[in-house]
Amino acid sequence: MTELIHTSPLPEVEIPEVGITEFVLRRAEELGDRVALIDGMGDTSYTYAELADGIRRHAGALLADGLGVGEVVGIMAPNCPEYAVAFHGTVLAGGTVTTINPTYGAEEVRFQLIDARATRLAVSADFYDVASEAAEGTDVQHVVNIAELAMGDPLEAQVEVDTADHVAVLPYSSGTTGLPKGVMLTHRNLVANLVQCQHALQYEDGEVALAVLPFFHIYGMQVLMNGLLADGLTVITMPRFDLAVALKLIEEKKVRIMRHRLGDQQPPLHAARELADRAAALVPEGERAQDLLLPRVVPRLAEEAAREADRVGDRHEGLQRDLLRDEPDQRPRLAIILCRVEPVHGDRAGRRHRDAADGRDQRRLSRAR
Repeated sequence: MTELIHTSPLPEVEIPEVGITEFVLRRAEELGDRVALIDGMGDTSYTYAELADGIRRHAGALLADGLGVGEVVGIMAPNCPEYAVAFHGTVLAGGTVTTINPTYGAEEVRFQLIDARATRLAVSADFYDVASEAAEGTDVQHVVNIAELAMGDPLEAQVEVDTADHVAVLPYSSGTTGLPKGVMLTHRNLVANLVQCQHALQYEDGEVALAVLPFFHIYGMQVLMNGLLADGLTVITMPRFDLAVALKLIEEKKVRIMRHRLGDQQPPLHAARELADRAAALVPEGERAQDLLLPRVVPRLAEEAAREADRVGDRHEGLQRDLLRDEPDQRPRLAIILCRVEPVHGDRAGRRHRDAADGRDQRRLSRAR
């Protein structure tokens, strides 16, 4: 029998045998005073030096408080700079993080805390009451405000763990086919994923990114928080997407990178047009949308929307002109659409979910006609 091996056109990937925190902070000393994280809706920020110090000091405080190897710490918060400190402080100290959707109700949070066997919980102030109620009847002994994380003597190196076997993070699935299930990801899993992304996601030095996708979700956790920090970008966090705030941050902070998932209730074609319309009034006179937002991505926006239109039978002649108008007598339009998360191939439940969304797309278009 002839053996046929298909290889990637990309270079071989070498996975370093290091913990995820060491990999993410690999450029922290070199970058030092460069801003690593900015709260897009507040006034908190961390340079790379401050971020590394905060992570190490929080890890030291957790160890001093008795955190054991493999002990599970829950993080229940929207995107914020402190998320990275809580996440990597726990992991550096040998603990395991379980990331929790902050919009969950108390029963949903309690289920995850019990299932993950969490003993500690870091939560943002807005969700403290729900978190406290959820912690009742669980093994959680400490519920702390993520904005007031304990700091101690800095831990300079990763607590000794087997990076290929030790679970660093335990995110939970959405529960499409039943109750949410914990996904056991080791240090090596996370590092390998970031290394795999490097050939596809390349950034220029000093770029600024807007982090809208939630860090509790694997995409936001890896591509936005860990991936962008590992590559030395400045990351602006947003706890939720607000179009006016996003546009203001894009203009003021010179954002060039933004990754946004559009939900099934808002298919790309319709979302692109809606966002373009809403954004038009917010773009200053004389500004070109291409100069204001993501020059590399704007053409991709029109292409993806056109493909979507073609897929559901809509006519898309002139769609790019509709999305980005640059005629002298019209104000430029701006559209934001970057990434759709597709179900994993072979996931029958995922396909059913996608097919249902496709049906909604077609019904909307029929009503529009």
